[in-house]
Amino acid sequence: MTRRDSADPTSGEKFPNQVATINEAGFKVDILENRVVGTVSYFDTKQKNVVISVHDPVTGLSNLVPVGQDQKQHIEITRDIAVKFNEQYGQTFIIPEPQIRQDVAKVPGIDGEKMSKSYGNAVEIFGDEKALRKKIMAIKMDSRTPQEPKQDADQNLAIQLLKLVAPANVAADIESRLRAGGLGYGDLKKTLFEHYWSYFAAARAKRSELAANLDFVQQVLSDGAAKARALAQVVLERAKVNSGLR
Repeated sequence: MTRRDSADPTSGEKFPNQVATINEAGFKVDILENRVVGTVSYFDTKQKNVVISVHDPVTGLSNLVPVGQDQKQHIEITRDIAVKFNEQYGQTFIIPEPQIRQDVAKVPGIDGEKMSKSYGNAVEIFGDEKALRKKIMAIKMDSRTPQEPKQDADQNLAIQLLKLVAPANVAADIESRLRAGGLGYGDLKKTLFEHYWSYFAAARAKRSELAANLDFVQQVLSDGAAKARALAQVVLERAKVNSGLR
């Protein structure tokens, strides 16, 4: 990774080691050359411009940030910025660590790629029942007959999704039946839909309840924003003092 320095207008010195090129994952990273770095932007391989907020982890006073496997690099970028600031101006920011649950580190979409709304491969939590059933039943499988044993049953997309929403013993039994032969893909996908629909039933009910009480939702959001703003202001003030802007 190459580096670029930029002049500090307040001291005549230079900010060291600002990222300016492509990281190991192949993403172009440009850190804003300003006194306060608030965001990092990069272009992924599909040239979609994504803005990553560095502000939230370092001003939220949290040392653990729950993310998926594909978001780990975002925390690494945040850590790099916070570490460099601390080295230059003294202890200012907490250095966050990613917290990744391995069982859901990467959730596959209906095409086997990472599930993402932008990829169009997501299985919606709050979608219409009929549309959701149709989407799950349309998941593509190979051409093997139901009677054929499938030693790679653990690699089956429907099995992988089932493990996320069904009780462990149920998912293990379905996987064993698929591996041994005798379980058709149609029945497998019907089972997946039933457990998927059931798993998020409470979430759908809660969403409906909140949708009917938007004033309450707005109040919760407002209260949360006020709390976050108060925490962030303390950290921002410390950063300004340590860097000589106060």
